[in-house]
Amino acid sequence: MSVNVVSFSLYGRRRKYLDGAVTNARALQARARCLVQSGDRDAAIELITGTLAEDRYARAVDAQGRLIVANAELMALELMGGAAHPRFAATAERLRRRLSDYQSAAPGAAKRRFLMTELKRLLPGDTGFPTLEA
Repeated sequence: MSVNVVSFSLYGRRRKYLDGAVTNARALQARARCLVQSGDRDAAIELITGTLAEDRYARAVDAQGRLIVANAELMALELMGGAAHPRFAATAERLRRRLSDYQSAAPGAAKRRFLMTELKRLLPGDTGFPTLEA
């Protein structure tokens, strides 16, 4: 088998995996929104901090290019209503790490600033992100 055939085959498998992850992440995001609309905030938080937090969804983006998991984590933090919620600290830290990681898939500058600003708003007294003011 030639190198080109192997490369194409591996790309095809990776592409299929990523496409499946994106489709699944979008479906999970929609499900979380429906749960919120129906009044089941706890189930939405569970879905976002559980299934949607799996590594395979970390690079999934919506039709506007936003990272699905980062936006869902922000929504979960807002649904939790503050630091008293048992999952708040871990979710906030996951989102902070995601937004501070400039090496992996990340939102554009404007989207990153928005998410950083919103996270900072939810964490009173937090020093924020050193790169936010830059």
